[in-house]
Amino acid sequence: MEVREFTAELKLGTVRPFYLFHGEEQYAAEKTLRHLYNTVQPENSEADRETLEEGVTGAAVKASCQALPWIAKYRLVTVRGEGVWKWKADSSDLNHIKSYIESPNSSCVLVFYCRGRADARTALYKLLKPGEVHCEPLSPGEASAWLQRQAKARGGEIQRGAAQLLVESAGCDLWTLHNELDKLLAYAGANPISEPDVKQIATHSVTYKVYNIIDALAEGRRAQAATLLATALAEREEPIYLLAAMARQFHQLLCARMSPGADLESLLGVRGFVLTKIKKQAARFTPEQLQGIVTKLAELDVAIKSGKGRDAGAALEGCVGSVI
Repeated sequence: MEVREFTAELKLGTVRPFYLFHGEEQYAAEKTLRHLYNTVQPENSEADRETLEEGVTGAAVKASCQALPWIAKYRLVTVRGEGVWKWKADSSDLNHIKSYIESPNSSCVLVFYCRGRADARTALYKLLKPGEVHCEPLSPGEASAWLQRQAKARGGEIQRGAAQLLVESAGCDLWTLHNELDKLLAYAGANPISEPDVKQIATHSVTYKVYNIIDALAEGRRAQAATLLATALAEREEPIYLLAAMARQFHQLLCARMSPGADLESLLGVRGFVLTKIKKQAARFTPEQLQGIVTKLAELDVAIKSGKGRDAGAALEGCVGSVI
């Protein structure tokens, strides 16, 4: 189930005997786990909480879950060790978990916490699947709305355009956005966070830097594009990452230019203001220009990875200088 479904269940008083928290969005996973703790154990009883780390055995997990709470209504047991995902289907470790899940302690909530997305092929995942909670990244539009809610909750304000720009600049990772929002709220003080504030203060992602380079190329501003690339390289951005980001974005532009009537949301996996910007950039190039650029970038990628190219940064600068 998604985080929204999980939260709705808790609000209705439904508490499952076991959960699997996993997904790419670690900030959401940690916050959702904290919400579970606070909901089922408002007493905040440390005596009734146990976290089991690396090296834990299935027998130890089962024994911990079978203990009765001292103060709170529920005992909370959280398993964070990554080694548990290596347990085999016929192992004694997994058999202990299986026997516990078949007859769980009604006074205990067991949580397996996986950093990143759990491997669906593992025996443990298949066993815990009925209690899984997906914590996946928000879309750009959702992340922008999240920023506005967070700013308000902290007694500040971020303008809609500034929130969108921050998502473009820093990406959708909520830990990153949380930290960037902290900086911006401190900088803006009593004033709403504006787009100039974001441009001045926020840390810009590789994708955002590449977007500005492509924007300059699309408008024929070669010198500015070269300066932006040189700045990114001077800031120690890896040339191979810049190349990959440029190749990905130009491929999206080519798809948008060649398939104007297609369902671009499904085709490109983006929507909202991000899709609007892709369409706008794509319209500034001819299909032939985009195809040529995509081919050049692919050739450069092969040359760099095979060791046949020059210095990667210099090669990328030369490529950017000749794409239009």
